Amino acid sequence: VRSSFPEFNLSAIPDDKFTSTDDILRFAFSKHIHYDLDFGWIFFKLPLDFHFGGNIKYIKRKILNNMGTGTGFDFSFISKTDLAILFDENWLGTVSFGMNFQDVGGTVITWDVESNHEDKILFNTKLGIAVKQPLEFLNSSLIIAYDKDYVYDKIQHYGLEYLYKEFLGFRLGYYDKNFSTGLSLKLYDFIVDYAFVTNTLGNTNRVGLRVNF
Repeated sequence: VRSSFPEFNLSAIPDDKFTSTDDILRFAFSKHIHYDLDFGWIFFKLPLDFHFGGNIKYIKRKILNNMGTGTGFDFSFISKTDLAILFDENWLGTVSFGMNFQDVGGTVITWDVESNHEDKILFNTKLGIAVKQPLEFLNSSLIIAYDKDYVYDKIQHYGLEYLYKEFLGFRLGYYDKNFSTGLSLKLYDFIVDYAFVTNTLGNTNRVGLRVNF
């Protein structure tokens, strides 16, 4: 039809621009348990740290003049041990294994339209591993991380963070042919995060504020 009626052909020229934003407010809690795994008097004690946590999140999405809101729940578990003790090499750092259950039961976003249209964020399980290596000669550390989603085509994520004196961090990431970069700044109990993420639909800027108490 479009070939017969030139006026219906797509010009590839944008008619207008609009803004799309996502806002998330999270309240998170966690519990830390420490345990020394004793291999016997002839061997050593391996320190194990277990962290259990979860969060309640309120999501607000806005496209043009319409807004959608919803509430979701996440739960996670991380175990960490000391590679220096495990391999008897003082220069080594730590390794962590994690599991994350995102949007447990599915998170529903309800839009303020006449039909009360709903979008559902699927329940996702994420498994990951991270190695944190101290760089004492630079008063800093380097973190290498990997994780994998078990929905959304099982997307894999790769991350690298350089952390200076535990208060200033520089980050690089890659997932599903998209690159990201960012930084973090910690001041007392406040942490500010910024990330720039590339995407075929448009680049995204993310800003976050965390408060520990």
